[in-house]
Amino acid sequence: ACLALLEALGPYRFNLALIVTGAVVTALANYVGHDIDRGLTARRIDPTRRVRLFSWLFAGIGLCLMVAGFVPDAVNIVVHVGAASGMVVVFAVFVLCALRLLPGLPKEVSGFSLLVIAGIVVAALLWVPIGYYNLTGMEFIAAGLLFAWLLVFVRAIGAYATGRRR
Repeated sequence: ACLALLEALGPYRFNLALIVTGAVVTALANYVGHDIDRGLTARRIDPTRRVRLFSWLFAGIGLCLMVAGFVPDAVNIVVHVGAASGMVVVFAVFVLCALRLLPGLPKEVSGFSLLVIAGIVVAALLWVPIGYYNLTGMEFIAAGLLFAWLLVFVRAIGAYATGRRR
């Protein structure tokens, strides 16, 4: 019975993964904000506005992921691609703000973040103008890069919260 259910849900598994991941990222926004607050406080920087900014941007990434999952491209390609593109834009804004507004952020995180942005841009270029693969292929690559970044960033921001300087 479970196998039959999984087979019936086959076409929706990727979208379900987007929805669940978006919910997790949105839930993590408060934790990320808390760690940023602790890190900025340890560096004697008023965290109030920055924490709010980063929490909302992080939640925005998750919300865009969920919208892209809830609205498959076959249902409404404009909403789906708009949400997926919005996620990438919010992610890029998050990274650029982090590089500017989080003093003491490990250089490895900064470098990896810029590498992920470049990877997503290359993936998008391979999809749209070149046509090397379809929308789903580009989404898989972008999602994989964002997952990798998420793992690195959450770990690094936990260390950032301790106020350690590198």
